Amino acid sequence: MSGNRIPDFCQLMAQKYGFPSSIKAGILAREFADRFLLSSQPTLLEFQLLCEQLGIDIEARKLPPDIGAHHYLDRSAGKYKLEYEQEQWVGTSEFKVAHDLFEIVQETFEETCPGYQAPRNPALPTCMAPYANKFAAALVMDEELMRRSIIKTGFDVVELHHRFCQAYSAVAIRAVEVLRAQPGNNIQVLIAIYERNEPERDVSLWGDCSRETFQAKYVVKTPGIKISKKSWRIEAPSYPRHLLPKKGDKIIPGSVVDLVCNTCQPVYLERVTGFDFWGWNDLSVLARPVFWFGKLAKIVLVGVRYENRQLLQPQIALVSPDVVARSYQLI
Repeated sequence: MSGNRIPDFCQLMAQKYGFPSSIKAGILAREFADRFLLSSQPTLLEFQLLCEQLGIDIEARKLPPDIGAHHYLDRSAGKYKLEYEQEQWVGTSEFKVAHDLFEIVQETFEETCPGYQAPRNPALPTCMAPYANKFAAALVMDEELMRRSIIKTGFDVVELHHRFCQAYSAVAIRAVEVLRAQPGNNIQVLIAIYERNEPERDVSLWGDCSRETFQAKYVVKTPGIKISKKSWRIEAPSYPRHLLPKKGDKIIPGSVVDLVCNTCQPVYLERVTGFDFWGWNDLSVLARPVFWFGKLAKIVLVGVRYENRQLLQPQIALVSPDVVARSYQLI
């Protein structure tokens, strides 16, 4: 493909790291940014100029619902075409374009590295998505800047959303990946984002707010906060399966998220206890509402180990939440 430098990049990565499957998404993003001189927070204009440089036709246009961007190989022109939704928020467009660039890189790896197959399943066309999401998050949010911002804001996903101009889910993914990558890090965090089961493009048509309206759409956590394979344990190095939020869960009645849904006020649960006899796995949890056009749109929950609860203080000082002193095994 004339003018397209992605094959050169892929060959360089294969020489440096070996088979493409051994290259982590975050490392690939860092190499990509260095190779193509992207800034630490690349803008949509940067991505547009980069695509032109790489020989990729990029265009904003009206796309079907729930498709933020897509790409395809125009064999007649011998180049890729990448299209993104023209009416979506600019931060979403940046993330979606970066997501598709990862997929183009993976498809090019298949051409340049004999025997390599990108992480896809013909029956599940989105199975590359988790890797692409990590790549995109790493590309648009610099690791060191994110690491400092996490601590300075007290794990404030809402503030980080504004600071990096990226979706709440992208911020959550990146924050956890940055903490995972930090050598010697013993900070453990859980982030869950509850969203309405209603189309985001039709806010004006949203109905009344109730717990049945919301669902945990994104749940990410560091390795130290893991769910037990058994339903309960007396000695709990991991958490009971039914007590930590999982993707797809509804709001539990009486939980801290339920309190936020009912009051539309932030709530700080100082100590969730009862997971184990010694209290080693006790958590501190802060949940806060996010409003769109005066309507409750999301609830962001952040939890850390009780012994590290001071890490949440910058965010707590900012939002002045209602405080619940203690709860037994209920988040």
